[in-house]
Amino acid sequence: MFTKGLRQIGAAIFLICGVSSAHASPVSYAFSGTLLQPYNGSSSFSGTLTYNTDLPPYPGIQPFPGWSYYSGVPTDPTSPVVSLNFSVGGVNSSSFGNIASDEVIVIVSHTQSSDAFYIQERFTYINGQNLLANFGMINNNLVQRAPFDSTSPPSSLNLADFSMGAQLDLTGTDTSGQYLNIVGTVTSLTPLLPTPIPEPASVLVFAIVVTQVCRSRKWGQRKG
Repeated sequence: MFTKGLRQIGAAIFLICGVSSAHASPVSYAFSGTLLQPYNGSSSFSGTLTYNTDLPPYPGIQPFPGWSYYSGVPTDPTSPVVSLNFSVGGVNSSSFGNIASDEVIVIVSHTQSSDAFYIQERFTYINGQNLLANFGMINNNLVQRAPFDSTSPPSSLNLADFSMGAQLDLTGTDTSGQYLNIVGTVTSLTPLLPTPIPEPASVLVFAIVVTQVCRSRKWGQRKG
């Protein structure tokens, strides 16, 4: 009877894992930092980034060994797509042009020499000019332990885990035709989403199975 109970609990754990993994949680952070050179009279920047851990691979790119590219709609269509929003020198990123839905990419690398995480987005305009924004974090694996164990989108980010730090870069031409080469050092990275908790369906499955196990044990004791 006890063995049967263990099997039922094991089945519950299996079901819970299946339910929980069906919908990956989005990852979202607020960041801020300092520009190496002032822009628009200010040396500060801030912003937010969001991505999902179940993003599909980005089509049309043959990645190098140890590199993966992701973009598009997550497996769970109700989850948010990749986004990178920021304000540089008091100018919001929406002022730099339009962003195509397929022009925001998550890049993850896990190699012998380095681990890196990037979100890149490209702003485009009618005249064909464009501006590339890049949020990047890099770790030198030859100096300290690598923060990643694969090239899958990470479930969390910690600024302290990246020995080479993080940057926000803008390179290209803005809507007025001015060439920009803005580099900023990220000094703060704060999670915006709470720690995922078990879904109601998972809790319900576990409660039902535990109740059945308890009833089975009581019935066995009565028969004994």
